[in-house]
Amino acid sequence: MKLNILKRAGMLAASTAVCCGVVFGGLSMNGLRYVRPTAENWTLLAYMQPAARIEQQKTTRVIPDEKEWSYLRITGYDAQNREIWSLNCKRPFGVSSSERKVYSGSKMTWYSTTCGVKTVSYTEYDEQGRIIRTANADGIETYTYRGDEEEPYLEQSCDTAGNMQSQTVSEYDPKTGETTRTSTIFEGVLTGTWITVKDARGSTLHMENNVHDPNYEMMQDNEWTYDDAERTAVCVSEDGVTEKIWYDEQQRVLRDEYYTPDGILQTCTINDFFDITR
Repeated sequence: MKLNILKRAGMLAASTAVCCGVVFGGLSMNGLRYVRPTAENWTLLAYMQPAARIEQQKTTRVIPDEKEWSYLRITGYDAQNREIWSLNCKRPFGVSSSERKVYSGSKMTWYSTTCGVKTVSYTEYDEQGRIIRTANADGIETYTYRGDEEEPYLEQSCDTAGNMQSQTVSEYDPKTGETTRTSTIFEGVLTGTWITVKDARGSTLHMENNVHDPNYEMMQDNEWTYDDAERTAVCVSEDGVTEKIWYDEQQRVLRDEYYTPDGILQTCTINDFFDITR
């Protein structure tokens, strides 16, 4: 009797495994219609969706005396080169998070799933494609622009009840190319105001604040220098740690390295981008 039960249970488990294998294999074959398989993405073929262009980004992090980690991101774009879906995977594990973006006129709905937790947020654009409003379960953020400027001069954040949480005002000086940002936090653990002055390349020239938070205080001495010909950026922090970043022609980060004051490499992040559209 017990043997018969065990035999039936085994047969049921085997049948289930076969069915799952057939389904997964079928979905993988369907994914081959959209992308070219690589050594990294073949386990994700079952999750692929149609898109005008599909890009693969492989990120490798190297930390001394620790295991090397690699991350994979697959992104699908529509004919307007807007992101419509993405898959994130920490190798050698499976999909850790996924995103889907749906566009309707001037609005976009963003569905995100991370470790089984689903969230939804909403974004609204103006006629020039600039973000003017975002909303999610935490609250609402609005962005206001002057004329044809690409960067907002006013950013405001409210909670779901409409109470103001923070506000940032940016003033641009066309003569010097400098931008002064004055940010104020009204509610929450941190309250106060800080002022940041940056040059045309985004390097911090001056910072002052009455917000007692070590993260903001650390930022005031982190200034960047750029080499346009080499497409690199270098920052030496107050504690002597040097960070160097290499970019490609699209300003995407290709490599990011950190060196201690004695020149020892602490962390290295390498990004590889591939068009895998079938």
